[in-house]
Amino acid sequence: MKTTSKKQPYRHYVPAKKELDNYPFSYSITPIKDQNIDDFLLSNPPRIVIDYYTGENLKKKIKDELIKIFPFSKYMDKHLDTYIGKSGNSDLSYIIKIVVYELQDYLAKTGKTKQKYVVKETWAVRLSNFKTEYSFSLIRSIDQLNNILSVNPKRIAFDSETTGLDPELDKIVGASFSFKEKEGYYVPLFHSSEFSNFNLGFEALDIIYSALVKASIVDMFNARFDMRVMEYCEKEYDMSKVNVRDAQITTWYADPDYNRHDLKTHEKRFRGYVRPNLQETLKNVGINDFSVADISPENIQFYACQDSISTFEIGLDTDVYYKEFKLSAEIDHKLLYPLMKMENEPNRIDIKYVKKQLDYIKPRLAELDSSIKRQIGDVNLNSPKQKINLIKSFGLDTGMKTKTGAMSTNKEAVENLISKLEKQNKEIPLWLSLINERSKLQQLSSTFFGSLYDQAKESGGRVRINYRNTQVSTGRLSSGKDINEIWLGE
Repeated sequence: MKTTSKKQPYRHYVPAKKELDNYPFSYSITPIKDQNIDDFLLSNPPRIVIDYYTGENLKKKIKDELIKIFPFSKYMDKHLDTYIGKSGNSDLSYIIKIVVYELQDYLAKTGKTKQKYVVKETWAVRLSNFKTEYSFSLIRSIDQLNNILSVNPKRIAFDSETTGLDPELDKIVGASFSFKEKEGYYVPLFHSSEFSNFNLGFEALDIIYSALVKASIVDMFNARFDMRVMEYCEKEYDMSKVNVRDAQITTWYADPDYNRHDLKTHEKRFRGYVRPNLQETLKNVGINDFSVADISPENIQFYACQDSISTFEIGLDTDVYYKEFKLSAEIDHKLLYPLMKMENEPNRIDIKYVKKQLDYIKPRLAELDSSIKRQIGDVNLNSPKQKINLIKSFGLDTGMKTKTGAMSTNKEAVENLISKLEKQNKEIPLWLSLINERSKLQQLSSTFFGSLYDQAKESGGRVRINYRNTQVSTGRLSSGKDINEIWLGE
């Protein structure tokens, strides 16, 4: 394990894995050698048409487009006879049309030579010999679900699919789980009536919940969302009985200074998985605006299963960091459930008081801007560079640095400079005192009173608070954004 250095800001540095060539499947690419490609494509309609610009990664572009149209439900479910598996499927193939563009010079009306992309030629390739080490299975019956979970997995990953991000208003649609690397399962529960033949309802959710309670470790990603979904649904499953391990937290243990906390980022970083998002895929079948409930389970099978596979595998990969954090990690995870319950309860805000403060702050900020401008001229105080030049022009230095090594000019740095001048019995410039007051009021306006007022006026004077026990710069607990953003996992 690499340790922290001046050049490396991370406490632990986890090198990102290379994008996997064989995920979610591998295949052979054979160029079509035909004297007349256009005639060949006319008699062999291509499944995909790709615009290829010289310099791009053509293999990656082909795979990205292929994943969007590939019938995972037919060929990537190991419980079906059509599963391609490691041995491959000789009957499965695709014709791909590739339109090649290259940069060419042309003479513009101005007389200058410019460049533009023009079509150079057309290629055609055949994709065949598909193989896979992965399985994304759709559970089609209660008997099948019971059979799969009869092994009583000691460790299992769980993820929910819902109609939206507000568990109080939205409904659970399906659930996915994984208890073995490269294998995931999607259980349709409450898709719309059009797909009612797939739905397994609460009987299936009861079975899944029982497996979660029995397991020694249940991996989730942004666990408070899924726990809340389970407790808010009609049967109100008690998630305090489930021993949750949150992969969003354990990835933070791996790199506490890393500022991305979504599943897509970490599945790429820890496993090399790269996949288009569900919205991009559905656009290929003409679906632009959607609710998960209104989509066939076969169309989201791959994505739901992969969410659980990634969560399970990231959980395994970050066990070492959970163990390294010892008691701190145990406390963080013991807090997950009570923090979720606390977040469920909105806090009453004295909205009249907040509004009164804003009514003072906003005009005072305008007065300060005018006074500062009279003192030092037209300086953009929102520009760190201009604030640095201003402070240096008076022979001053805040004594604090940013991560890049530049002089810091934030609120704390300005306060530090004023404190230093006071200790030296030096006169504090009026413009500096005004800037200090401005910084404090700006923070009160944007971070505190402004944010509280915007949330409270939309919810009858109450706000929900996201209690973060990771991503914390000081101490072990902080609060964050409104509840919809909380449940997004941000």
